[in-house]
Amino acid sequence: MRNALSLALVGCVIGLGSRGGFVVADPPPPDPKAPSGKEAPKSDAGDDAAPREERGLAVGTVAPPLDVAGWVNVADGSAPTPASMKGKVIFLEFWETKCGPCIRQMPKVQEFHDRFASSGLVVLGICWEGSALVERFSKEHEVTFPMGIDPSKSILEAYQVKSFPTSYVIGRDGKVAAVTFPAGAQDDVEKALGFGVDLPSTLTDYLDAMGRKDAKASRLHLERLNAKAAGGPVDLKGFALKAGGIAPADGKPPLKVDGPKSLTDLARARAAGDAARAKAVLDGLAAGGSEKQDLVAWARDLLARDYPVTAKELTELVAAKRFDTVISTILDRRPPAGAVDGIAKSEELQSWCAKQASDTRKLGRRGLLAELFVLRTNRGWVPKSQESSNDLFHELSSSSWVEDKTTRGIIGIDIDGEMLFTNTVAAFVDRSYARALVMESLVAGKRPDLAKVAADGAKLRKSTTDALKTKYGG
Repeated sequence: MRNALSLALVGCVIGLGSRGGFVVADPPPPDPKAPSGKEAPKSDAGDDAAPREERGLAVGTVAPPLDVAGWVNVADGSAPTPASMKGKVIFLEFWETKCGPCIRQMPKVQEFHDRFASSGLVVLGICWEGSALVERFSKEHEVTFPMGIDPSKSILEAYQVKSFPTSYVIGRDGKVAAVTFPAGAQDDVEKALGFGVDLPSTLTDYLDAMGRKDAKASRLHLERLNAKAAGGPVDLKGFALKAGGIAPADGKPPLKVDGPKSLTDLARARAAGDAARAKAVLDGLAAGGSEKQDLVAWARDLLARDYPVTAKELTELVAAKRFDTVISTILDRRPPAGAVDGIAKSEELQSWCAKQASDTRKLGRRGLLAELFVLRTNRGWVPKSQESSNDLFHELSSSSWVEDKTTRGIIGIDIDGEMLFTNTVAAFVDRSYARALVMESLVAGKRPDLAKVAADGAKLRKSTTDALKTKYGG
């Protein structure tokens, strides 16, 4: 599949001797008569992204030193050094303050810092602009990881950066592991950290952490499971066989097994060090585990049960102005009523939600555009006209996408810093609408009713789908 993919990236093209300019462009509409390519595994999305000369240093190259003029977002005496970064994975983000794609994808870079710093990831930004401008940007966009200042552009030259954003993943050995961009970097970061990248291997990471009684790692991998479960069902039977489960002898009817319940039992057996019980559960899954099991509800429920959110935690998040995390926490960990009541009247939270709710609804709409018309070109969509097609891609406003080289069909597309594929776009739409509805409840000073949020989100999806089909055809 690697040789069948190409990645197109529209961003800020730079000249190393002068200030770069922002290129405004939309993805070319796919041929509606061409069948779409096979679904692209996220880990393969960027491997053949562009010709060699457009992608910077070759994978395996020793990463050049970061001789910056200074750092922003670091306390005195704590600037990154070769010694402090030795043996760690580094995510290096090249960007500039006036680059639209950089701004849209910066939250993804911050997410890498927030989620994986405790696992040995060092996230660093490199910007050629002045420290005062970078510091102001960081405060405005709630960026907390270190930002190196490179006014001479010598580091940009050393890393052969030709456009923004450009991201490097540098392995623990100090060598380039990947050249990518934020929306397509998740798998590369996780690989470099030694994690699995697909759902079954992430499930294995979680179970192994439970077996080690590593609470911090268990929570991290359970949060990763929550994110990956939305990508589609998993073959629990295949997972169990690979993990050492034994299928029944020929001729025996398959057992009826509750897959999610078995996974919970397996996690508890691993945590208790009960190898016999763990083996029995694996054998049961090997005998009767579903080949297509949706784990979304299971992963969400387990996270909410094992790591329940408290009023104190939510209050601390609001005090730290981590409002985006507050919304995710409400949705993912379903805090009790009293925990939310304490923050629902926060004027700062309400103000932030008021600014974000409309844009978040628009994210859901843009995700639906991708789902209905771009990632499903084999389902018969024919635009009303070339003008209609152009209008659609203008509204979609994506800075990068993945094409099948054979058909030229778009099989993955970036929406505001997240790369969406056919198996993840629906979850993105539902999540965006749910987030918007939670924000709107908080703006009104009300505690979000998550059951009502789910129902209202489904109605919003249907009404928007009808409106988009009326506008663009299909």
